[in-house]
Amino acid sequence: MVHPPLLRSRAIGGGVRLELGTWSYGNGSDLASAADDLIARLATLARGMRSGQYRLVPELGMPEREYLDFLWELSAVADRPEDIRRRVFG
Repeated sequence: MVHPPLLRSRAIGGGVRLELGTWSYGNGSDLASAADDLIARLATLARGMRSGQYRLVPELGMPEREYLDFLWELSAVADRPEDIRRRVFG
């Protein structure tokens, strides 16, 4: 099992941004809604990664290997947001 990237929160424009590593984030009016947004984004990324829908573009920079491994692990449960939530937040 791969360890999740560092999870950080910060205030932005009257709301909250929850960042997972340097490549994923969720925005919301409060921490709970930012978490919901992050999980939805991660599920979309994970499903796209597994299906080959998304390709890495080296010109934009490459994600850390640990992040890609974690996202691949999430792709196995991407259709079950509660499982992604459990994996991301513990």
